[in-house]
Amino acid sequence: GEEDSAAVDLRSVVATHGAEAFPLTPGRIAELKGLEGKRREEALRRLGNGELKCAIEAPNGEGGVSLADLLEKNDHVGLLLGDGDFGDPSYAAVERARETLNKRKADSFEVVYVGWTLYRPDESNHGPFAKRFHSILDVSEELKSALRSIASTAVGSAPLLINLRKGTGLCGMDGTCEPEDIPVVVSIDPGLAKLRKDPKAYPWGDEDMKKSQEEKKARVEVLRSRLPGFRFLEGENGEDLLEGNKGERTSSDDLSALGDDAVLGLYFSAHWCPPCQRFTPKLVKCYEALKEAGKKFEVVFVSSDEDRDAFESYFGSMVTSKGHQLLALDYDQRDIKAELSELFGVEGIPTLVLLKPDGTIITLDGTEAVETGPDGFPFDDESVKRAAENARSLIIQKEREDEEAQRANGGVVLKRLRGKLGSVNHNVSDSELGFDSFSTVGSPEHVITAGTVYYEVELLNVDGIAQIGFSLAEGMPEFDDDCSDGTGDDEKSWGFDGSRKIKFHDGENDWDVEWAVGDVLGLAANIDEGKIAISKNGDWKTDGSGVMFENESIKDGVFPCITAGGYQMRYRFTNMKYEAPPMEMW
Repeated sequence: GEEDSAAVDLRSVVATHGAEAFPLTPGRIAELKGLEGKRREEALRRLGNGELKCAIEAPNGEGGVSLADLLEKNDHVGLLLGDGDFGDPSYAAVERARETLNKRKADSFEVVYVGWTLYRPDESNHGPFAKRFHSILDVSEELKSALRSIASTAVGSAPLLINLRKGTGLCGMDGTCEPEDIPVVVSIDPGLAKLRKDPKAYPWGDEDMKKSQEEKKARVEVLRSRLPGFRFLEGENGEDLLEGNKGERTSSDDLSALGDDAVLGLYFSAHWCPPCQRFTPKLVKCYEALKEAGKKFEVVFVSSDEDRDAFESYFGSMVTSKGHQLLALDYDQRDIKAELSELFGVEGIPTLVLLKPDGTIITLDGTEAVETGPDGFPFDDESVKRAAENARSLIIQKEREDEEAQRANGGVVLKRLRGKLGSVNHNVSDSELGFDSFSTVGSPEHVITAGTVYYEVELLNVDGIAQIGFSLAEGMPEFDDDCSDGTGDDEKSWGFDGSRKIKFHDGENDWDVEWAVGDVLGLAANIDEGKIAISKNGDWKTDGSGVMFENESIKDGVFPCITAGGYQMRYRFTNMKYEAPPMEMW
């Protein structure tokens, strides 16, 4: 009895049945399961015979239709409980699956979008989905109750897919029979996780998923056997699957003909991925340098974009200054893309897999290898290590030269305090900072212990996050590697971020100010009063501007401190664009 209870998720039982679940004995749980089955069968019966009213509208106002009619005409009908979030790619995945299945003669699949809830009440909208799917937008409480009974504990947050088929009216060898007029639940897919993981596992029942995964493993092994000579990049009938400049086709023969010392990169990426957008220019730059040096290096873009238009736009940006474009796997080869991801264990993007012509994997972490630049070619461990050491020495040398140049000018000395070497691009002559990854710069040599300190930051790129403000003298110890703590994340510093609309001091607080490219931020600290203020474009009075922090520890003195990732900015400690805060503000 104890083993039976342990196998049951008691929290889900209580969440579903409330007080009816007690005393949570195995016997009571068995009774509840039987009750769930009866409720599900009754809900399906009423839904199938039309007793439970649900007005299903065809797309684009083509008229109404019953669930029974849809089940009669299609192998399966999916009730898609939606949340009106038009930007959720899950809905596009359902649409693609429907289109793919309906192209096949053996299967037909229709979707009914059910306006279940709203992801963001002020922004989400069920209406646009009525143009893409059959729909039920006016969902009665009676219908909601029936769908909860059908999906049981799986009904949580949308989206969720309840996949139905028509009852056969046939009896099985075990003596159980299916009524012909009651729909049968084939699968329930919370979050559309099954459909997105394996669209080919239609209709996404447990056995379908298992069978599809076994078939996928077999295809991956075939792909593995075709790594030598890069034969995995041609179709089963030898057709070319690679796109080149202006859509021209390239064959695996062209790649294998490069010779034994060639390197091929498989670049898993997508336009919607900010880290990919930051890495792609580095990859193209390295590719161009290696081409000019006569090295045999080719890269194949393997797209995770949601549609062909996005793929083509992003692929079109992968061109060197001389007009040489990277290669790409034909976007329509979605199955091969998925199998390559499985073969190389791709769990996130950007991922760059580097291969030799004999199929040997040089590295699965090619992004790290390429960060060393063309000197790391052919990107084996020894070459990468040597190039990384050389690059490290050059970066350290440049940082020291930048610091000396600032001292020689008699100005404030800004330097990297936290983050990887090379994560901050500092153009001292133009007073510009570019943050490739989350890093912190500051001026610990410029601690102001009396009066008021004021500096400005002009935003040149805001595709990321930032925490701009001040730190106490001991508040930002140097850390020469990735660090998740930035300005304001502790009790010894204060920061502002108009991307996330947050102000920071030993935690986060809402701050209803938004930044855009071109904005000029004014950061001020009154040491004597123990206060910190901020302005946007010279405005010290609007809500969110003026004095935002007051703390006795500020009286010990602070220095300018900036944390960011994906930002580019210009700083000013002299020749300000706007006036410092008026004394009466303090």
